[in-house]
Amino acid sequence: MQNKDDNVVRVVRDTAGWEVLSLSMGPSEHTFDERYAPDALPACLRTPISVLELLPAPPPPNDISGLGRRIGADIFWVYMPT
Repeated sequence: MQNKDDNVVRVVRDTAGWEVLSLSMGPSEHTFDERYAPDALPACLRTPISVLELLPAPPPPNDISGLGRRIGADIFWVYMPT
């Protein structure tokens, strides 16, 4: 489950690469609103995504405490500590 202090980052994989957007309004050292090539995803996102990809695509919702949630086949929420 998400910690109330975490910054939630939505990561969407598509044919052009990765779309990354910070969803939280609070301050964080990790703020994103950009696209990345398929092989250029930052390491702070690449590691959680590699773990979340091991989960089956919902339904049901999949959540790893302190790490993130797999929302769909190519949509992930990564919990970044603030």
